[in-house]
Amino acid sequence: MTAARNLLGLLLLAAWAVAAHGASVSTSAAHWHVLLALAPLLLALALLLRQTPMHRALRLALALLALGLIARQWDWLRQHKTWLFYLEYLGSYLALGWWFARSLLAGQEPLVSSMARLIQGRPLSPRHARYTRAVTGVWALFFLLNALLSTLLFALAPITLWSMHANLFTGPAMALLFGLEMLVRRQVLPAEERPSISQVVHAYRSQHSP
Repeated sequence: MTAARNLLGLLLLAAWAVAAHGASVSTSAAHWHVLLALAPLLLALALLLRQTPMHRALRLALALLALGLIARQWDWLRQHKTWLFYLEYLGSYLALGWWFARSLLAGQEPLVSSMARLIQGRPLSPRHARYTRAVTGVWALFFLLNALLSTLLFALAPITLWSMHANLFTGPAMALLFGLEMLVRRQVLPAEERPSISQVVHAYRSQHSP
């Protein structure tokens, strides 16, 4: 059942990416283009409101305020839908880059180290700690450089090229980086310090469940 849900999630993400590419390069100002662009933002807002301790009435008021602002600016959003997609991707890349990079600051536990410790259920060996810290830095650099590249393409290249990068290439690039990291991990760490993909997914969900 878990595998089926994961597969369904990947298929939905792929379908959204393809649809977002079509909407980004389209010259029309269709309503569904804006809905498509806003869907991840509205989902993130809903999760944030759900996880933030506050009175139900305040949570509802904030949700209605956000929807009201969107409705008020709807025509502007239709005319600038490509900017909406760009800002959404840029915000996502910067947030992920900062999330990983912040964990490398003094006094913080690197994000990948934290996940590895959660999977093992015990402190990491010095070698494992050094490796997971380096991997955390690689992912932080990947997301931040991706934000920079996206901005350069959006400003200087045809919109089709930017959209292909943002919508169609970034996901496979992340999968490729993850696969390469797994290959390196097999060469660097002993078997008992190499979690499976299912263990990594479970640890991530455990850290981010409401």
